[in-house]
Amino acid sequence: MNRKRILFVDDEVAVLDGLQDLLRKERRRWDMVFAVGAERALTELQAAPVDVIVSDIRMPGMDGATLLIKVKKEYPGTARVVLSGQADRDAIIRALPVADQFLSKPCDAGVLRVAIERMCALHRLLEDGTIRRAVGALESLPSDTYAARGEAPSNPDAELSDLAKIVQSDPQ
Repeated sequence: MNRKRILFVDDEVAVLDGLQDLLRKERRRWDMVFAVGAERALTELQAAPVDVIVSDIRMPGMDGATLLIKVKKEYPGTARVVLSGQADRDAIIRALPVADQFLSKPCDAGVLRVAIERMCALHRLLEDGTIRRAVGALESLPSDTYAARGEAPSNPDAELSDLAKIVQSDPQ
């Protein structure tokens, strides 16, 4: 089994420590990296690619939206998850097109675990690097496809094949 590398980004060390404790059981399955701030996250990405990045939006210096825009451009095969308790409206609007999933703090461990697992499973479905980069770099989906893609991960009965069918049905 190929271990997935997950990068968590926040400007508060206490939040990162909490996430590390919350997800301690996953350390046998995931290589988890915890970065304080966006600049440190970019350094971690340069050192080794990650499968999923989970980032706060509101951070001093480079905010999470700017970070995820860079990740989408430079690492399009990386799944992008926003985990934020509060953010200004403009940051949220900038993050929506580049986030694959948007979760609110505080986040239940099970919800976060499922979101990451689904992103990893989708990553496995898109094993072909060319396809993964193409899907990761998409600027937009038609509104019905976008809505269906956004609803499927939050449906506990949805299967990954359902998500794959939604993406495949995209006429673009």
